Amino acid sequence: MVAIESSSGSPQERMSALYRELAGRVADHVGGGQVPLVYAGDCLAAIGVLAGLQRAGLDPALVWFDAHGDFHTWETTRSGVLGGMPLAMMLGRGG
Repeated sequence: MVAIESSSGSPQERMSALYRELAGRVADHVGGGQVPLVYAGDCLAAIGVLAGLQRAGLDPALVWFDAHGDFHTWETTRSGVLGGMPLAMMLGRGG
C-alpha cells in the first residue's frame, strides 16, 4: 500500500498523481507476468488500471457494470463529483 499525500493542486492534478502510481504498479505486474488484482474504494481507480494495462502493451476491452453511467464531464456535471466522470474520461470525453 502506498499513501500519496497531496492537498494542493486541482482535483485533476491530485487524481493524476494517485492514478499514475496505480498505473505504474499495474504495468509492473503485467510486465512481470502477473495478473494484477486491484481492490479500490471507487470507480476512479479504473482509470489507473486501464492506463497500466495500456502501458504494459495491452489493448484491453472495458465492460462497465455500475448503478450509474459515470459519463459526466467537467462541462456536464452538476455536482462536480469526480466519481461521476471516470468512464467518460477513459473514453476520451471531456478534459
